[in-house]
Amino acid sequence: MTSGRRAVLVLTVLGPALLGAGPCALAAQAPGGSGPPHAPDTGPPDAPRSLWSRGWRPVALSAAVPGTGQLALDRRRGWLYLGAEAAAWIWYADRRGAADSYRAAYRDHAWERARTWDGARVDGDFDYYERLARWHTSGAYDGDPGATGLQPETDETTYNGSIWARARGLFMPPGARGEPGEPGYEEAVAYYRRRAYSEELLWDWSGDPGAQEAYRGLIDATDVRARQATAALGVILANHLLSAIDAFLTERGLSGRAGVGPAPAGLRGAHPSAEGPAPGGRAGAAAGVLARTLLALGGGPGRPELGHVPPAGVWHLIVSWRIP
Repeated sequence: MTSGRRAVLVLTVLGPALLGAGPCALAAQAPGGSGPPHAPDTGPPDAPRSLWSRGWRPVALSAAVPGTGQLALDRRRGWLYLGAEAAAWIWYADRRGAADSYRAAYRDHAWERARTWDGARVDGDFDYYERLARWHTSGAYDGDPGATGLQPETDETTYNGSIWARARGLFMPPGARGEPGEPGYEEAVAYYRRRAYSEELLWDWSGDPGAQEAYRGLIDATDVRARQATAALGVILANHLLSAIDAFLTERGLSGRAGVGPAPAGLRGAHPSAEGPAPGGRAGAAAGVLARTLLALGGGPGRPELGHVPPAGVWHLIVSWRIP
């Protein structure tokens, strides 16, 4: 028999089973089943089972608290997942606390060594403290407090001076001196007001460059510990995911062993090792037909395509497939 005819035979035999034929149609194709098919089962359908009753309870438990699903399945490795979870949370809390401590330290350092405001302390946002690490001085906010209106800082080596230079480039024509009355001056001043730092946030490291280096070290230490805390969260997430997958695979393995039973009647005697676990219902019938077909096509002389497949291995491979 050619391989093409074998394929046609497989499809002919398996087609009704895989496309939804009932157990009666499958029984009609069994060896010795040449009689008329039995009447279809008209009994009430099985009540649908919930996900919880279908074995998802260990998976849900492990996804919520790693290790609990394994312990529910009497697997002692669940304690390893629980231990890893506790260690990761301890690591996260330690790194998060260290980052917060360094953050408070660099803010205190900046206030004591660089800030020029004499009033009550005002803390800036994240970007403000990053700029303190890059710029030696903020410059003045109002270059001439005695004059009418706001006189922006003009020294472009300072942070506020760089903001004013950018504002002039955006809103004023080339060659403009940045004086009142020139085209775009009011728009440039409005831009400067929104982005330059006012008196309560000014700083100056120029008289103590070593203090700025120490400040940068505190910033770097904060960033390192914040990244470590983020890595700890990644470990926690991975532990939840791995524990849930492990619980799913473990539960599936237990279900497969729990379904051990005799092989379908049509398969008995086809091979000495054909007795084995057999899933019930339509899936079991389809598996039986497939097993009989493969055993008929392979395992004998003159059939090199499938003859190398051990029939017992084929059967156990087939019945290991279970419909969720």
